[in-house]
Amino acid sequence: MARKESKVGEGQRLKSSLQWLIALAALSSSWQALADWSALNMTKGVTAISREVYDLHMLIFTICVVIGVLVFGVMIWSMLVHRKSLGHEPATFSHSTKLEYAWTIIPIFILIGMAVPATSTLRDMYDASGADIDIEVVACNGSGSTPT
Repeated sequence: MARKESKVGEGQRLKSSLQWLIALAALSSSWQALADWSALNMTKGVTAISREVYDLHMLIFTICVVIGVLVFGVMIWSMLVHRKSLGHEPATFSHSTKLEYAWTIIPIFILIGMAVPATSTLRDMYDASGADIDIEVVACNGSGSTPT
């Protein structure tokens, strides 16, 4: 009887492996179906400040993609490894204070790390010290008699 179960389990593993290979083959060949991806992204600018804004955009985008891949990777791994069909029992803990501190403090550091280059770029955008001309805009009140 044990041999029969072994063959069934082996066939199930083979079927699962084949499904994963088909999925991987489909994923690796999907690059051919890409349309014009450059139209979806922010275009690189002509001026130095617009190139700096583009570089900042790509940096923040990369950080977000890495975070998304890590979070979804851990989530999917956890669901696959700890599923009930593998015989795992649910945990009975209520909370972990260290873990709660970690997932509060780590995003704060990530946001600070993203704010530093963003602030630098923003300061460069508003710095007009090297401008070729100065334009002064004068507004008038409703009657037009005295400028404000």
